Amino acid sequence: MLDNLRYWTARGRIRPFGGTTRALILAGLIAFVQAAGATEPLRCGSERITIEAGSAELGDRICRAALLASEQVRACGFEIESDIRITVVPKITGLNGNPLACFKPGSQGIEVLDPKATVRAVSSKSAYALLPVDDLYDSLIVHEMTHAIFVPDGKKTAQTYVSQEYIASAFQFSSMDPDVRRILLDRFPRTRPVALDELNPFIAAVAPVRFGVNAWRHFAQPGNGCDMVRRITKGEVVFSASEP
Repeated sequence: MLDNLRYWTARGRIRPFGGTTRALILAGLIAFVQAAGATEPLRCGSERITIEAGSAELGDRICRAALLASEQVRACGFEIESDIRITVVPKITGLNGNPLACFKPGSQGIEVLDPKATVRAVSSKSAYALLPVDDLYDSLIVHEMTHAIFVPDGKKTAQTYVSQEYIASAFQFSSMDPDVRRILLDRFPRTRPVALDELNPFIAAVAPVRFGVNAWRHFAQPGNGCDMVRRITKGEVVFSASEP
């Protein structure tokens, strides 16, 4: 989620690319490139993901990030259970502020700006302005894909605003190159472990990047990780139900 965006937004790597991950992403990209001349929405590999990007090059980037998101989620034992459409738009409407990307529950649709528009839209005061644009852009896709996969459906529900942002942020920052992630960790330094009660609706609303970084820190602490995600989806870990 971004400094100026109070909706479901973000990016993430749970594990280094192994042979299976590389094979899945390569297969997806091959399928995408084979359809790159088409004007209709393009299928991203064998996943239930379609992309409307306006160009094969941008579609390739989005597909790569989307496949990474699906592989991360699969590593925690979850699957994509609904079709997901990712659309590059000139402007995201219907939301406050100047959002870079969003997932709209109910439609299973993700909207994202193109990379140049993303650069223009990032506030100079946001910690995200410190990141290379390619890394930031890929992270937005992973974050929104995570929201789309974990949207409340009665099976893997993470119902509150905070629990949704926790999961999306955990995958977002896990997927980042460690050197890129370190930029944000250094921007929000701390010396003690993150307590669950620090991850609350107020912080998520007024300091979303700080919230996301600390959500990843909590996720990365011993005993958490995928087990924490599963506990959240089972209702065993309850965040505040208050909305910002």
